[in-house]
Amino acid sequence: MKKVILSVLVVGSLLATSCKKVKEGANAVKEGTESVVEKTGDAVKEGANAVKEGAEKTVDAGANVVKDGVDAVKEGANAVKEGAEGAVKAGADAVKGGVNAVKDAVASITIPDFGNEKVNAYAKSYTEYAKEYISAKGNVLKGGLAQKGQELATKGQEVMKGLDAGTAKKLGTFISQLNEKMVASTKK
Repeated sequence: MKKVILSVLVVGSLLATSCKKVKEGANAVKEGTESVVEKTGDAVKEGANAVKEGAEKTVDAGANVVKDGVDAVKEGANAVKEGAEGAVKAGADAVKGGVNAVKDAVASITIPDFGNEKVNAYAKSYTEYAKEYISAKGNVLKGGLAQKGQELATKGQEVMKGLDAGTAKKLGTFISQLNEKMVASTKK
């Protein structure tokens, strides 16, 4: 029995020692697991911070691209505005120039005295026609100018029939000068 008691004591001590080592092993596993979890958490945090920084840089870069795009659109709009203003000003100047040329051409027409009432009336009618023609810039479709021109041509032939050579030449020169102004007005 001594042997049995002694064997039980040896087995008991072995068991006690063995449990202690199992407990130490369990603690080592626990510490290892905690270390792995801690290191994994740190790695996840670092990865999340890297993603956050990348996203912020991307947003900043995108904002800069949008800002640059907006600036380019503003510059383009300003260029279009300046070009349009220049074109409008040039167009307005051209119209003013044309109006002034018409006014000058019309204002420079003076009717000489032919010493014949019938010739003076014809010259006045033809001058009014010339002024309308110049104002219309040669567009004979406006205001019935084509018909007036034909009527005046017919009337001019009748007036010229009974004139002396000097008056006929003077009237012909006057009509030629008006015709030159009329033709010139269509070229402006």
